[in-house]
Amino acid sequence: MINLIPYPNGVVRDDGKIFLFEGTIKIINEEFDPYCYKVFLERTGLKEGNGNLTLTLQKDFLLKEDEYFLEIKRNGIKVSAVNERGIIYGLTSAYLLYEESSFPSVSFHDYPARIWRSMSLDCVRHFFKKEEVMKIIENNSLVKMNVLHLVLSNDQGYRIESKLYPKLNEISKDYYTFKDIEEIIEYARIRGMDIMPEIDIPGHTTALLSAYPDLGCTGEDIPLPTLGGVYNTVLCLGKESTLKFIDNLIGEVVPLFPFEYFHIGGDEVPHTRWAKCPKCEAKMKEWQVSTFDDYQGKFLSRMHYVLRSLKKKPICWNDVLLSKKITPEKIIQYWTLGYQDEMNEYTENGGKFIYSDMFEYYLDYPYSMTPLKKMYETNPHIGHYEITNFKNMLGYEACVWTERIDTEKHLEEMIYPRIFALAAIAWREEKLSYDCFKKRLIHLQPKLKNTNITPYSWWDPKGSKRRDEAISYFKLVNSQTINSEYTDNPDAKTNKEFTKAYITKFFKPTDLPKLYFINKKIEKQK
Repeated sequence: MINLIPYPNGVVRDDGKIFLFEGTIKIINEEFDPYCYKVFLERTGLKEGNGNLTLTLQKDFLLKEDEYFLEIKRNGIKVSAVNERGIIYGLTSAYLLYEESSFPSVSFHDYPARIWRSMSLDCVRHFFKKEEVMKIIENNSLVKMNVLHLVLSNDQGYRIESKLYPKLNEISKDYYTFKDIEEIIEYARIRGMDIMPEIDIPGHTTALLSAYPDLGCTGEDIPLPTLGGVYNTVLCLGKESTLKFIDNLIGEVVPLFPFEYFHIGGDEVPHTRWAKCPKCEAKMKEWQVSTFDDYQGKFLSRMHYVLRSLKKKPICWNDVLLSKKITPEKIIQYWTLGYQDEMNEYTENGGKFIYSDMFEYYLDYPYSMTPLKKMYETNPHIGHYEITNFKNMLGYEACVWTERIDTEKHLEEMIYPRIFALAAIAWREEKLSYDCFKKRLIHLQPKLKNTNITPYSWWDPKGSKRRDEAISYFKLVNSQTINSEYTDNPDAKTNKEFTKAYITKFFKPTDLPKLYFINKKIEKQK
């Protein structure tokens, strides 16, 4: 069995021979853009020339998009595909098989089982430079991840240049320039990846209100927060000036990103300010809605039409399903429990979604709570229903929220090697054993050293050290919640279920007595 992550879906033919390749490589390519093999040459160190070794890129119209056929023989490498991304995936596999100037003699057909294989990176709570984003793109592309979801706005900042509203950059300080975004997108493109931006609205918008207070219901000056959580400060949808501001802001961001999808958040929106706002009350009457969930739904539907007019497909977090007024033309990102009924209704009506269950695929939780084995072996489900073979599930996305991740080293340790588990199950039609995955993971490690990344080594922690780390993290999260301006989750029912699930899904029964006393102490402090 060849050492590839993800392992090919097609039959692998391996005759056990190893060929030493030295000198230059002759490129035979008549139909594909040259960019699709440049990264392969950079990674291997092979030079283009007129040597005896050939790299043949061939168009095969019988293959579907992103499928490829790879054949490595003594005299060269041949990759067949119908599009550039298929060629990139084939050459990525060839690179992973390349070791000490040699290639194995193999051939196989391969294709992705899911069209969405992604990771989201929160660049707001803590900002990470362009070079770090590129390093993550390089390593994620090695396992054929095809989307990086960049969270660019939240309560703590607005991380993309704005020429229309420069105060957003003044209060945020650290942000990506238009040139940075252009370079990130191109770096990802030649590695077979797309970049999807998220501008979160109408909640998680304290940074917008810190820069432009009139966007809120009260118009009061609001300090820029430093801690994560859910804040009462949300956009006032009753003001036409706020709606115009958001239209302009989205209109400024959209042209920077060629990817067809655009994320507009819609999660964790408290209704406290709306309930006291005369302008919101008037707008609710104008929009003919009687609940705040439908008020938000009407606004997001409006934004969906704006995005559609800009040739973008909107994506929202699952919270928006509480509204009956939101348009059906959206894709849902499922992240938290409490929405099982709404999700089941949505999917039964043909709704498409991305699976990002926080209890399984949030990479900001320590390995003691979400070990590598759990990420690999857990089957996707909504409520009690397993959805592994659900046709409307586009794929998987792991999320990295950075409230408690403030260095590049820490960020990389939380991502690697866990993201490789998600990549493996998102690509494969049938999951291989965990032991098989771990064996191939060891062979992948040297490739990561090329970008100066050392994955976290305590993959599946056990014993008292595991328990102590998990409980320490639990205490940290709760202590920060107490000492900040958080609100409760807007859905009280979800809040109660979340607390119960948080403890039972992340902790073992032997941990619970200690957690019980920690919770009692927290209740007294409140």
